Amino acid sequence: MLQHFRPDQIHVEISERVRGDMVLGYNRIFEFLGVDPIADPGYVGDYNAIEYDEPMSDAAREILRASYADANDRLRGFLQDSICEWL
Repeated sequence: MLQHFRPDQIHVEISERVRGDMVLGYNRIFEFLGVDPIADPGYVGDYNAIEYDEPMSDAAREILRASYADANDRLRGFLQDSICEWL
């Protein structure tokens, strides 16, 4: 990515943090993009939320964790952030 973009052209948000305070999270993104902040908190919502019949199994969670471990470690290094939500 850094072969094509300068660091100041890249913005990464952790979805769990955005969902924790959607107005604040969206406004960080909007500030990066140079657009007006959200004035009405009713404008935002978790439109992609899906309720599943069963929680993810521990085995499936571990497969995903192992599959994305290297990429997540690189992202943590790039962001200089432990991303504790993913531990």
